[in-house]
Amino acid sequence: MDVSIKELEKIAHLAKIELSENEKQDMLRDFNKILHFVEKVKELDLDNESPMIYVSDRKNAVREDVKGKESSQQDALKNAPDHDTDYIKVPRIVKG
Repeated sequence: MDVSIKELEKIAHLAKIELSENEKQDMLRDFNKILHFVEKVKELDLDNESPMIYVSDRKNAVREDVKGKESSQQDALKNAPDHDTDYIKVPRIVKG
């Protein structure tokens, strides 16, 4: 099954992208290569194969959360570019 130029133009319209004539030809060639590859995969006997859920057998490799040194309010205010006696001042983002 091959993609026609009309189908490609419809897909480009739905995706809201503009393609030059050269880009259309390149895209058409790429689409058809992908479809031919999928057809080849369909020819394989995969009845005895289980679906692959994960790409790797590796387990989650993140470290445990460890409580570290906490900064006091005064230390945090010392490092802030703009602050008053108790709070860090930031520029207003929401108008109103």
